[in-house]
Amino acid sequence: MAWKQQEDFPIQEAHTLFASGIGNVSVFNLVGDNVVYAFVNGTYQDAGIDFTFRVITDPEFFETYNRKTIGRIAVMADRPPTDCTLTMQSTDDDYKTWSAARTVNLNSEIPKFERNGQFRRRAWKLSVTANNPIRLKQLDVEINKGQG
Repeated sequence: MAWKQQEDFPIQEAHTLFASGIGNVSVFNLVGDNVVYAFVNGTYQDAGIDFTFRVITDPEFFETYNRKTIGRIAVMADRPPTDCTLTMQSTDDDYKTWSAARTVNLNSEIPKFERNGQFRRRAWKLSVTANNPIRLKQLDVEINKGQG
């Protein structure tokens, strides 16, 4: 999977400082902004609002343009310390429309989506909004490549 979109984050200056009782803290300011921002270990929020982590993949055709079906998609990710919902959507028309959102708890034994339909070429959008560290490794796709 590859990133489809990249947000511009124009950091002007960044430093690591020691804060008593907290330890090392990374601070930075943005171009054209007089505010000093800080990353605090173990906090994945901005002003009390959880960060949203979003990945949009390139369209995948799995080596054939035959109609395919996907039985199961398992999400290979680090298990978060608490319940954490991942939302998945798919598109079969090059990002023009998206399927209805489906969710899975990343803290479950095997986070997976069942019965994922038919397609020739598909891309996915995965989103997580939580005060948790997130690291997605891959999607494990159970696929039937169909007939020509």
